[in-house]
Amino acid sequence: YLASGSQRWNGDILIGCIEIWDAKSGEKIKTLEGHSLFVWSVCWSPDGKYLASGSDDYTLKIWDAKSGECIRTFEGHSISVDYVCWSPDGKYLASGSVDKTLKIWDLYEDKKYQKLENIPPNIFFNDESPDGKYLIRLSEYNDFFIKDAKSGAILKTFEGHSELVLGVTWSPDGKYLASDSGDKTIKVWDANSGVCLQTFDGHNEIIFFEGFTSDGRKIIAKDLYDKILQWDFPPLDELIEKTKKWAGK
Repeated sequence: YLASGSQRWNGDILIGCIEIWDAKSGEKIKTLEGHSLFVWSVCWSPDGKYLASGSDDYTLKIWDAKSGECIRTFEGHSISVDYVCWSPDGKYLASGSVDKTLKIWDLYEDKKYQKLENIPPNIFFNDESPDGKYLIRLSEYNDFFIKDAKSGAILKTFEGHSELVLGVTWSPDGKYLASDSGDKTIKVWDANSGVCLQTFDGHNEIIFFEGFTSDGRKIIAKDLYDKILQWDFPPLDELIEKTKKWAGK
């Protein structure tokens, strides 16, 4: 399944909504309504049972993905919530906002959260590897870095995009990275060697989101005008094995 956030007219009023789609057929399965303004970010829980969403209405919401019911609403940001992310164990939510704060919410205790302020302005993007050992850091140029999460040391630089890198995502197994850029392409990288394995194009506008499906076999990307493309991505070791079998025949 895929989940996407947007807004639509309900009579004379704009409301925020979330759509759940069948990723294979493209069929819309369910619409979740509850936010009063645009939904900027949607994120599946690690077990796939719930969705978290952030909206222009300053709130985060948690939804039961099967029933479509909103089961929790969190308030605390002073302006729109642009990003939401679950912790790997499903116990916490992190939310980023235009109010320049990052909040970490305890899902088991109402109204309890940790507020991180005075975040350095040069931290444009940070994404943790699945094992928690590494961080991705974007630069002001057309590249990005892997850093050691504990020491902060830069371990590897990834170069290849012709314009600014806007986002990077880890594959579920931590072996690969997908990056999107102002050059309207998605690149897949070997996280260990830094080699660019594949470049996907097809978007005519700047790409604002990319990510792996939960099985790591497909890549999804959305551009400025909400065009969504999906590509197949066989892991490199699988391609090598297939090539060996073909060569043997």
